Parts: sequence; C-alpha cells; structure tokens
Amino acid sequence: MPEIEVTLLSYDYVTPQNVISFRKAAAERNVALQEWAPHRISIWLAEGNAEPRYENSPRLPRVIIHRTGARLQGIIAPALKLWQNRGTIILNDFSAAVLSRDKLATALRLSEAGLSTVPSMAFFPWEETDFGCLPPGGTIIKPAHGLQGRDVSFFETRDQAEAAARKIRWGHEREIRSKVLSLVCSRI
Repeated sequence: MPEIEVTLLSYDYVTPQNVISFRKAAAERNVALQEWAPHRISIWLAEGNAEPRYENSPRLPRVIIHRTGARLQGIIAPALKLWQNRGTIILNDFSAAVLSRDKLATALRLSEAGLSTVPSMAFFPWEETDFGCLPPGGTIIKPAHGLQGRDVSFFETRDQAEAAARKIRWGHEREIRSKVLSLVCSRI
C-alpha cells in the first residue's frame, strides 16, 4: 500500500526523460502517482461557489506537483488555488513556477511536504568544496536552475564530483545565476 498519493500535473511528451525519472523515483519511494493532463482541468462556477474539476468531475487530490501547463495558466492557476483552499498540498505554487526548475527550492518543498528526497547538498563552488556529508558512490552535479537536463554531470564517485566542483571558477564566461549554485546528490 502506498504511503502517499501525489498527482503529477504534466504532459508526458514534454521532457519525457524527466517524467520517466519521476515515475521511477515515486515507485522506489512507495508513492502512488496519478498523472493528469493540464488541459483536462476545469472550474465549475454556480451560485457563489467555485469547484475545481478534473475530467469533468470534482476531485480532491492530497498532493499536486506540476511541471508543464504554463500556457494554460488562466484556468490552472485558479484551480490549484481552489484545491489548496480545500486542503490539497500544492508542492510548487503555480505563481512561482520558476521553483519547479530550482532544484534546491524543490527539494526543500518536497521535504516540507513529508516526501523523501535524495541526499543532496547545495553549494557555491570554490577550491575547498567538501562533499564529505554525502554518501559515497555515484554522484551527480546539476546546476541549481536547470532546463531539460542541460549541464548535468555524472561521476562514478563522490570524490570525483568533489574534485570537479573544486575546479569550477567564477568567470565572465559563466552566467553566475544559473551556473554557480549547484546541487549535488547521490545516485539512486
């Protein structure tokens, strides 16, 4: 029996490798994953009441995380707010959709909702970056703000990742906002 049920509001054809990874992580953590297509959300309004719906039926998911659907924000944003007002936990508030691309903020939000996360460390690279608090083994370094898997580096060991991080230098060729703060996590 799953510990928790999460509704993923997403189109699976947009960055499908991310959806596959999400499904795998959910299965490994005993999380039941419902997947909803954003365009199937509606809002019923009558006599002073507003009710969010999915596939024309009232639904009350326990937890929602969204990853696509910004172009449909006119209905999705108010529907998420209505669900939230009814007790649903919205992991990444639609008005702050940038959060879904911010790995540290997302990990913190998942932890706040009681969901497990991969052991991780957010850091600014410098010559004495230390990953000693992470478990040994395969390690991944990702930019803090990512898009479709760009600039993700995989290492066989934590020590290799640490050595690579120590070589990252501040410079004019790098966009500091998206390259400097990185997230390190152990491979699952």
